[in-house]
Amino acid sequence: IQAISQFAECSKNVMGEYIMSSTDLKLDPLTYTMFMAPVSLMFLSMGVAWTWDPAVVDAVREHWIFLLPNALLAYALNLIIAMVLKNCSTMGFILAGMVKDIVIVVVSSHLFGDPVSRMQFMGFTVTLAGCGAWSLLKLMPNGGVACALRTLTGMPEDKGERLPLVPEAGSSQKEEEAA
Repeated sequence: IQAISQFAECSKNVMGEYIMSSTDLKLDPLTYTMFMAPVSLMFLSMGVAWTWDPAVVDAVREHWIFLLPNALLAYALNLIIAMVLKNCSTMGFILAGMVKDIVIVVVSSHLFGDPVSRMQFMGFTVTLAGCGAWSLLKLMPNGGVACALRTLTGMPEDKGERLPLVPEAGSSQKEEEAA
């Protein structure tokens, strides 16, 4: 279930960045959030239907005063996520989430004496190494590391992305726009 959840979250983030930046739609974060709300409601409704308990209605009536601010915070969070995806990238969003998780674990360890498990340490290390490798590959798509990984995995050279992430020294903006 965790793997499916992570796949769905990553797919949503990549699709969000694509819809807000790369398509003809070029949605703003508010419109994107309104666009995604019915899709999210559909998937969440399936989960509610599967786990339905009639006591939920009474619990909602009893705790509505807590649910309303929670719903507003959830909406604000989704709007902030859309703004980060539009202005940074999916990778920037993932890195921000990783930094947040690392800070939570380290602060918890220092304040409450919770030990950092080997699995937590390795998980953070592997994830940050993967993000670093992805960034390195984007910076130098024809570098030695990228060529070695393409050879090891048997992947063909990507001809879709022609402009480097960082302009090369001596190239002008007009030359880049012409390419």
